[in-house]
Amino acid sequence: MRSKYISKLILLSAIIIISKINVFSQKEDSIKTIEMEEVMVSANKTEKPLVELTVPAKIITKKNIERSGHSRLNEIINEQVGIVTVPSYGGSEGIQLQGIDPDYTLVLVDGLPVIGRTAGILDLSRISLSSVEKIEIIKGASSSLYGSEALGGVINIITEKDKLNGFNSRVYYRVGSFKTQDILTDINYKLNDLSMYGSFNSYSSDGFDLNNDDDQKTVEAFRNYTGIIGLGYKVKYLGKIDFNYKLFSEKKDGTIFINDPGIKGKTNTFENNFSIKYKNYLSKNISLNIDFYSTNYSNYEKKIGLNNINLENDFDQSLKRTDIKIKIESKSKSYYTIGLGRDSEKLNRTNILVSPEHKSNFMYFQHDWKIHRKLNIVSGIRYDDHKNYNSQLSPKFSAKYNYSNNFNIKGSFGYGYKTPDFRQLYLNFINNSSGYIVLGTKVIEKTITELEESNQLLFYEQVFDTNLLSESSNSYNLGFQYFISPSFPIEINLFRNNIFNLIESSVVGRKTNGQTIYSYSNLNKILTQGIEIQGSCNPIKRLSINGGYQMLYARDHKALKDFESELVYARDPISKQSFLLKKSDYFGLFGRSRHQLNFNFGYDINNNKDYINFRINYKGKFGLIDTNNNSFLDNYDRFVKGHIIANISYNKSIGKFFDIQFLIKNMLNYKDDENLMNNPGRVYSLRISFNN
Repeated sequence: MRSKYISKLILLSAIIIISKINVFSQKEDSIKTIEMEEVMVSANKTEKPLVELTVPAKIITKKNIERSGHSRLNEIINEQVGIVTVPSYGGSEGIQLQGIDPDYTLVLVDGLPVIGRTAGILDLSRISLSSVEKIEIIKGASSSLYGSEALGGVINIITEKDKLNGFNSRVYYRVGSFKTQDILTDINYKLNDLSMYGSFNSYSSDGFDLNNDDDQKTVEAFRNYTGIIGLGYKVKYLGKIDFNYKLFSEKKDGTIFINDPGIKGKTNTFENNFSIKYKNYLSKNISLNIDFYSTNYSNYEKKIGLNNINLENDFDQSLKRTDIKIKIESKSKSYYTIGLGRDSEKLNRTNILVSPEHKSNFMYFQHDWKIHRKLNIVSGIRYDDHKNYNSQLSPKFSAKYNYSNNFNIKGSFGYGYKTPDFRQLYLNFINNSSGYIVLGTKVIEKTITELEESNQLLFYEQVFDTNLLSESSNSYNLGFQYFISPSFPIEINLFRNNIFNLIESSVVGRKTNGQTIYSYSNLNKILTQGIEIQGSCNPIKRLSINGGYQMLYARDHKALKDFESELVYARDPISKQSFLLKKSDYFGLFGRSRHQLNFNFGYDINNNKDYINFRINYKGKFGLIDTNNNSFLDNYDRFVKGHIIANISYNKSIGKFFDIQFLIKNMLNYKDDENLMNNPGRVYSLRISFNN
């Protein structure tokens, strides 16, 4: 009962705070004076003002990034409403969007996919914010444009390229806690239709340790480098062509994939990608875009094991993509987007005995139709012809209705899917230290036969189905936006995501030596649903306030049925007696907070020469481990407590070219050494930058 009252109190407080600010606002008759420079590309694969989009979306601008003081993607993402970062192996973090796991969010840089996931999670700290122009976030299934992995949404990082004519440069040096050092050199040159740019970033840290009882750090020391070079040239009538090359290299103490005991672990990570983008206007109303992209991610680990035996692990993934897109504008101001392309993906990895390759062709179509000045309808569909899986047809429909100059309604439905990855199909992994085996569905039958023939198999679940289906989702969003004034919008978004054929690992057998055998299968249907409320305003001239709240319910359909059928029990830790659980005892999926609250306060001093930015992020309680061993998260399990992370940054301009920034992250020094391994406590940093 107490949690219900807290839920209502938080929701009511958020609404009251946002509403009360209206006292300080100057109400306008329309929103025509809203600045329209916030243009988004990701939502429709074509430029469109953010305020006109028919789907839930957000832009994190360069100004927001600069003033936050953050230098890595995971840090800035964690301060957004409805988005949290989820800790993974070795201190890395992935994106959880509307309660959907990081496996199902597609991460792009300039519209091109980032590869190299560890156990399904893409480490966001690999991505530097040093040369980022803006970050575009699309919530809800987006497979109608982007195919697999866009089941939960899309994060697109847009890098900075074209500037004013002449040389533009930027250099900064940041130093912080744990001997963290961040160095950037950024140079751009533009002369009419020719542009060149280059960026180099060095980032290092000694890591940190939350547990002094073992012989390794929670996050090991590392040093990485990111280099980018690019060239763009525009020729009259022939169009514009852009070349871009990016290199990422990291050396890190410790290992992730090697779990066996040992010493002197080392990890080398290397990523490089090359892209060619061509754009031309074939006529006044027809444009052509051709993208070619090639990327490679490799990870090499080495550790000295028992008896001085070298333990090694290799991970090498590559992707090549060609995407051709035509945009047609009709006389009625409707837009047609037609695209086709091809993907080719390969993987070489220790514990995968074959070298799997996946090829697919795709086509997509989208119609952006303004029926009249009040109603905008966008519909689209994509067809993916997969060589290794069933082909997929992904539709999407969204609409926005401007009820008045100050009030609009928008809603969307989208289908999303994710094909099984190489790990779920081909993995053959043995963890000797923990005593278990994980087998992909393509290799399990052969391995089980070999174990049977050598009398090493104790039992095997014969009804286990090795034919994996693609995971899929139906995503619904209904939003309302009201402009109390041009600078004071309030947004409410209701969302629901139904995910089917969820792929999970489960016990399928056991060897005679006691080792448990795991594999993958389509088991569950889950749902995530809730509400997001966001608002921003300028109550006084130099003060800006942004706030948001999310209430989330994330549940497993099978779990709900088991609780309703009175099949779930828990054990009292003191008396050791079992007792029946009620439906109301079921909390939901692991790792999801019921409540999330964000506030951002910014104040300009001395005509933008000094700026203070204060952020408060509240994350409600969530469960990580099933402590009573009934396979579900219930109210009698152990939870990570609800907590507040507060960050503050101070920016000062010195003269025309120099800036100093001081940042305190987690200023309240909240720590949970046992559960939150990506949080070292209070962190300080100082940055000095030169801009020309």
